[in-house]
Amino acid sequence: MAKKQHYGLVVILWIVLLGATFSSPVSAQESSDTSATEADTIIRSHSPKKATIFSAVLPGLGQVYNKKVWKVPIIYAGFGALGYFISFNNRYYQKFKSAYQMRLNNDPNFNNVYPEYAYLTDQSIELAMNTYRRWRDLNAMGFIALYVLQVIDANVDANFFYYDIGKDITLKVRPGIVGNDNLLGYALGLKINLHF
Repeated sequence: MAKKQHYGLVVILWIVLLGATFSSPVSAQESSDTSATEADTIIRSHSPKKATIFSAVLPGLGQVYNKKVWKVPIIYAGFGALGYFISFNNRYYQKFKSAYQMRLNNDPNFNNVYPEYAYLTDQSIELAMNTYRRWRDLNAMGFIALYVLQVIDANVDANFFYYDIGKDITLKVRPGIVGNDNLLGYALGLKINLHF
C-alpha cells in the first residue's frame, strides 16, 4: 500500500513539474507578447495619417512631425519662388492685355499710356499677352504641384519612419571579365553583387 501511495505521489509530482515546465514558457511567451505589443504601440506611435493632415493644413508641418526639418526651408523657398513668378507674369499679362484692348479699340491715348509698345504690332502684343498668361498658369500649376508633393512627401516619410536598413545589406559593383559565346572570346563588364 505504501508503494501505491509512493507511485501516486511521484505521478502527482511529475504532473506538477511538467505543468510548471510547460506553463512557464507559455506564460512567459504571453507576457513577452504583451510587452512586445506594448513596445510596438509605444514605438509605432508615429502616424502617417497625422503627418499627411499636418502637411495638408500647413505646408511643412508634416515634415517637422517626421523630424525632417531641413525640408521646410526648401518647401517655402519653392513656394516663394513660384509665388514671385506668378505675380511677375500676371503683372505683365495684365499690362499686355490692357495694351491689347486699347490697341483694338483704337484708343488715342495708347501712345501716351504705353509708349514702349508703340512700335509693336497687334499680333506681337497679343503674342506677349498669351505668353505671359501661359507662364503664369504654368507657375500656378507648379505651385499646386509643390503643395501636393510636399503632402505626399510627408506621408511617405511617415510610412518609412521606422524602416531599418541594416548594415548587412550591401551592393558591390566590380569590374569583371565575361565570357562571350557568340564571339568565342571574352568581354569586359561589371559584376553586381547584392548581399542580404
